[in-house]
Amino acid sequence: MEKSEPAETPSYRAIPKEIKNVVFSTIFRDLHNASNLHELLSNIDRIIQEESGSLAVLISTYDPYREELIYHSPQSGFTATDFKLRLGEGLAGKVAASQASLYVEDLGDFGLSKLIHETLGVHCQRVLAIPLSRRGAVLGVIEVFFTDRRGVSQEIQDYLNGLSHQIAIALNYFKRSEQLERKSLEEEKLAEVSQRISASLDLDELLDIIIDAVRSLIPYDAAGIYLLEKHSLEIQRMVVYG
Repeated sequence: MEKSEPAETPSYRAIPKEIKNVVFSTIFRDLHNASNLHELLSNIDRIIQEESGSLAVLISTYDPYREELIYHSPQSGFTATDFKLRLGEGLAGKVAASQASLYVEDLGDFGLSKLIHETLGVHCQRVLAIPLSRRGAVLGVIEVFFTDRRGVSQEIQDYLNGLSHQIAIALNYFKRSEQLERKSLEEEKLAEVSQRISASLDLDELLDIIIDAVRSLIPYDAAGIYLLEKHSLEIQRMVVYG
């Protein structure tokens, strides 16, 4: 028996309006009714694959504090991974920096991205990278992978670029909620540090209190506080972690 060829994707204009309404309302619901970031990223992954017929999707979100894109792996329930790119670095970093989509059929110029993709289980050379931004602020990047045989049409590219605006709105909501929670935590920590400082006269203890408060707000790898003598600028006291 001969293997049948996959059916051609109909032109957008040929799709009845009632079907479009159902699709759009379903997409809108799944994007804006997610209860947490992991659920939102999972919905984005599913929607993109359903709408584009792609092989796989990788999503990275932008951390403005560390100024880097952080990949979220579908294999781990879309939790953050250790794979990160700075703006301008790799395919996703280049797209985030320019805030313009880019379709490539060969990752030869993006060796770091290829390594990240393959480590996360995606072995494909055809990638459409789409920036997620809101009012000029970078939120993340979606990388959509297509088989070598099929590739991606201009119509699909245009559709996914349009869909990315709705995705960015939903992602921005969670980012703003995260920022509000962070601000609340910062104010709580500042009040706590102020109380503890007022209750202690030991300088070494005060330095420990301060650096411990910083650690709870900023996930650093190493940190230190150095107190210098005013005239000689020699270190008089210090506390170092990491």
